[in-house]
Amino acid sequence: MRQFASLTALTAAAVSLAAQAPPATTVVKAARMLDLSSGQMVADPVIVVQGNRIVSQGQTTVPKDARIVDLGDVTLMPGFIDLHTHLSSEIS
Repeated sequence: MRQFASLTALTAAAVSLAAQAPPATTVVKAARMLDLSSGQMVADPVIVVQGNRIVSQGQTTVPKDARIVDLGDVTLMPGFIDLHTHLSSEIS
C-alpha cells in the first residue's frame, strides 16, 4: 500500500509539472551589441530570454506575447557583467 501511495504521488507530481506553462519569454532590445566572437557591433540586437536562459541573440524577430525591455540607446557588452567585481577585489 505504501508503494502504491508513493507511486500515485510521484505520478501526480509528474502530471503537474507537465501541465505547467512554458517559462515566460522576455525580449531585451538595445541600440547596439558587441559581438565578442567577431569583434563587430550588431545594430538593433534582440536578445530572447525564456525563463532564466538566453535562447537567441543578435538580429532576430520578436516572439509573440514576449515582454519587451527596451534599453534605448545603450550598447550591450556580453561577458563584462562581473568586471566590476573582479576589479574591486584586485584593487582591495
